[in-house]
Amino acid sequence: MTKLERVRAAVAGGRAAPPPFSVWYHFGLQHAPAERAAQAHLEFFEAYDLDWLKLMNDYSYPMPPGVETLRAARDLAQLTPLDLPRTPLGEQLRVLELVARELRGRALVVDTVFNAWNTLRRNVVKEAMGPLMQDHPADLEAALAIVNENLTRYAQAALERGAAGIFFSVPATEESVTREQFERFMRPYDLALLEALRGRGELHVLHAHGDRLHLDRLLDYPVHAISWADRDAGPSLA
Repeated sequence: MTKLERVRAAVAGGRAAPPPFSVWYHFGLQHAPAERAAQAHLEFFEAYDLDWLKLMNDYSYPMPPGVETLRAARDLAQLTPLDLPRTPLGEQLRVLELVARELRGRALVVDTVFNAWNTLRRNVVKEAMGPLMQDHPADLEAALAIVNENLTRYAQAALERGAAGIFFSVPATEESVTREQFERFMRPYDLALLEALRGRGELHVLHAHGDRLHLDRLLDYPVHAISWADRDAGPSLA
């Protein structure tokens, strides 16, 4: 079987011999131009003879112009729709174009997208996320809606540029959110993004990130496959 045949057989629920294999690694190239990041991915793909390639996405979600931190709830109002090509996300789309062009007909390329909650926490509000969920939920919801719309447009642009799907990272863990917080601040936005991609792409992967997952609330996400860390976090594959 070819790489494409193995992956497509597995997604369809059939048998692939051998099963499709992939692995990924943060290259630390978030400050590098697209050409260098693309070359690193392609060399990694060839070195480990992967069956499908997860494109790392370490370029930062941009802060509003002239803003260094968003700590207070009122600061969230500065988040706006993005002109994607003029942001670091535009550089990631260029990486995708280069890699997808090189691997077309050989292997599927899946681009990483962090969900709106994680994008906002990792790149914008950081440790203020907890207080915002607790004390300013309406302001946070408005910000999540804007970020999620930007991410949705990004994911659609990735598919247009050759991605077979997205690797959608959702930190639905007890360490990050209570069950009630997950239902309010993650799940509705996650489902809205995935629904916007329905019928487009052949390999959307949900990555349930972290330990003590609210896994039962992720099982109905409209994706082709689910990923989690079975060794470090669980649940076990046994």
